[in-house]
Amino acid sequence: MVDPRFYSKRDGMSLADALRHVGEEALADQLGKEVADTIIAGAGTVPYLKPNEIGFISDARYGKLATQCEDGVVFVSSDFERPKPSAEKVCTFIECSDPYQVFTKILDFLYADGIRLLGYCAAISPDILGNGAHLSPNVYFGADVEIGDNVVIGPNTMIGRGVTIGHNVIIGDNVSIQAAHIGDGAVIHSGARIGTEGFGFLPRAAGPQKIPQLGRVILQNGVEIGANTCVDRGTLDDTIIGENTKIDNLVQVGHNTKIGRNCQIAAKSGFAGSSEIGDNVLFGGRASIVNKAKLGDRCVVMACSIVSKSQKADTVLAGNPAVDVKQWRRMQAKLKMMGRE
Repeated sequence: MVDPRFYSKRDGMSLADALRHVGEEALADQLGKEVADTIIAGAGTVPYLKPNEIGFISDARYGKLATQCEDGVVFVSSDFERPKPSAEKVCTFIECSDPYQVFTKILDFLYADGIRLLGYCAAISPDILGNGAHLSPNVYFGADVEIGDNVVIGPNTMIGRGVTIGHNVIIGDNVSIQAAHIGDGAVIHSGARIGTEGFGFLPRAAGPQKIPQLGRVILQNGVEIGANTCVDRGTLDDTIIGENTKIDNLVQVGHNTKIGRNCQIAAKSGFAGSSEIGDNVLFGGRASIVNKAKLGDRCVVMACSIVSKSQKADTVLAGNPAVDVKQWRRMQAKLKMMGRE
């Protein structure tokens, strides 16, 4: 779901009116009256929609998720195989030629500030500061920020509206934080960017179309973020970094990424969108993982390796594409032997 703490929505907008505003009049006219008059409560991810929230399924691989969806309105393709109706399910499916496109246009209309920087202001109410909080010069805040006890914030740092920061947090200079919740004891070093827009576009004949990035970043307790590291907010879901995970400088964490607890991520590593990392995982310098791939607990990814597919727990990986390190060493040995021929 889209968190109203960070993103304001047009209230009282019916589904039919929203479709007409984004140029989908024909689709709006096809709706039954009850569905057309549905007041949109927000947007979310299938199958976790709440009543009157909108979502979409554009890939047949995720069609099975529809069987778990019990609420909301879901845009689907015309060849979508609908699940058998159930007395418990009240989900509504709307067929269209391009579900992702329709969904994206509605999001862009409903959440007009979703693709713009969240506002900052210099004025701050003392009520939002916890005991012992220390602010350096030129710290800027948005509305409804909450700051815990004993927080230290360096100069020229900007905290976007709705951001919450726990107790005993240290934030360096020239940091920006948007659409994020920061846990107790976190450390964010100089120049880090937390909650920046994810890199999401729909390919279109007129050029790439921006997908609104309306998710959040959750940094759990004890997380450390290195200098000039970027952690993108989710598209709709959250980007999550688990307790006590330590991330080095110049690391890119893409939207919707989930990193487990007690991980150590070396400099210049990259995490593509929607990748998932288990607990106690080690990433060497310049290692990376492709979108939607998953790593089990206690995996080790050697420096400069690229994880191109999901891997089970306790695997040590090396190479591009990354394979079990024993296999990689055999491959390297054969290459050396070939070079001597």
